[in-house]
Amino acid sequence: MLELLLLKQTDLEIDSINLSDPWGPSRHWSCGRRSQLTISGLRPNRSWIHKSSCWNDDGVRRKDKANQPGGGKLNDLEEYFLKNSGHRTVKWKHYLEIYDRYFSRFRGTEVHLLEIGVFDGGSLQMWKSYFGPKARIYGVDVDPNCKQLEEEQISIFIGDQSDERFLSYLAKTLPRIDILIDDGGHKMKEQIATFRVLFPHIDKQGIYVCEDLHTSYWRKFGGGFRKRGTFIEYSKGFIDSIHAWHSKEPRKLAVSDLTRSIYSLHYYDSLFVIEKRPMEPPSPITSGCPTLDRSRKPSSLRRLVRSINSRLK
Repeated sequence: MLELLLLKQTDLEIDSINLSDPWGPSRHWSCGRRSQLTISGLRPNRSWIHKSSCWNDDGVRRKDKANQPGGGKLNDLEEYFLKNSGHRTVKWKHYLEIYDRYFSRFRGTEVHLLEIGVFDGGSLQMWKSYFGPKARIYGVDVDPNCKQLEEEQISIFIGDQSDERFLSYLAKTLPRIDILIDDGGHKMKEQIATFRVLFPHIDKQGIYVCEDLHTSYWRKFGGGFRKRGTFIEYSKGFIDSIHAWHSKEPRKLAVSDLTRSIYSLHYYDSLFVIEKRPMEPPSPITSGCPTLDRSRKPSSLRRLVRSINSRLK
C-alpha cells in the first residue's frame, strides 16, 4: 500500500482514496512507467498551498530547515512535497530524507541532474526548486508526450533506457552529469544498461542513485530472491570492486575503473546510492608512541609452553 506523504485530513476534504498496487499490472500512466495513484474527491484547502520554492527572488536560498534531533522540522524536500501545487510526483516517503543527505552539498551550484523516468514531471520541478536557479535538470522518458513538460531549466529527452545506443547519445549530448537518478522502468535490463553506459560519465565527484530496488525481487520485472541477473545481485559485485586493492587473486578480482572511482556504497530500503571520488591505493598510517617492548624474543621455556598449548588445542 502506497503511503501518502504527510497528507492530513485537516488539510484536504477527502471523499474517497484508492491507492492501488504501486507497480501493479493496471498502470494507466505511461510516463516513466511509474505507480498508479487514483484519488477522487480531493478538494485542497488553499490556506496551506503556496509557492513551493526554497529560493528568494534574487537566487539566494532561504534559511535551511533541515531536520533537528527531536525538533520535528521538515527538510526542504519534505516541505516542498507537502505543499506542492505543481506537477504530480510520487516518491516513497523515506527517500526524501536520503536525498537531502546526499544532495544538499549541490544546492545553489550549477549542478546538472539527470533523472530517468519523467512521469508527470513533478520530481523535475522539485529538483529545480531544491537546487536553485543555477541548476540544469534533465529528464528521460519513453513517452513522447512528456516532452511538453519542458520549462525553464528543465530539458526532456525521449528514448528507451534499455537502448545503449540512446544512452550513449545522451552521454555525448549532456554537458555533464553530477547526479543520476534511475527511476525509469525498474526492470533488470534497464537498470543494468543505464548503469553500465552512464556511470562512467557521472562527474568524478558525483552521485548515482537507483530507486525502487525491490523490483529485483519481483518476477514480473525479471527479479527473484538471489536470482542471477537482477540489479541487486549485479550491484553486489561493486562490494568486491572497492576491495580489489587488497585482492591476492588478480585473475579473479583485479583493480578496475570501479575500484578507482567509487568512494562509497549505501543501501537503503529500495534505494541504492553510490558516491564517486577519485580513489588511490589505500595506505596505512601510524600515530602515537610504542607502548610495549617487543624487541626481546620469548625465552626457550615460553616457546616450549606455547608449543605444548598449541598442540593440546
